[in-house]
Amino acid sequence: MEEVLVLRWLHIIAMVYWLGGEWGVFQTSYNVINRSLSLEERRRHMETAYRIDILARTGIIMLLPAGPAIPGQGPGKLWQGPDPQRRHARPVCL
Repeated sequence: MEEVLVLRWLHIIAMVYWLGGEWGVFQTSYNVINRSLSLEERRRHMETAYRIDILARTGIIMLLPAGPAIPGQGPGKLWQGPDPQRRHARPVCL
C-alpha cells in the first residue's frame, strides 16, 4: 500500500512541475515580446523561459509512467487513501 502513496505523491508533484513550468514560460513570454525592453533584456527573458521549460518537460514526462503505475485505483478511490480495516489487519499465525 505504501507504493501507491509514493506513486500518488510523485504524480501530484509531477503535475505541479508541469503546470507551474508552463505558467512560468507563459508569464515570461510577455517580457520576450515587449518592444520597450532592450534586445539584451528580451534575450535574457528568453533564456529564462527556456530554463523554466525544462521543468515543464520533466514534469510531463514523469506524469506518463506515474499515472498508469497506480494500480487498482478507480476514479473514486484515488484520493480516499488506504483502507483503514485493511491497514490494521494482521496475518494469522498457526
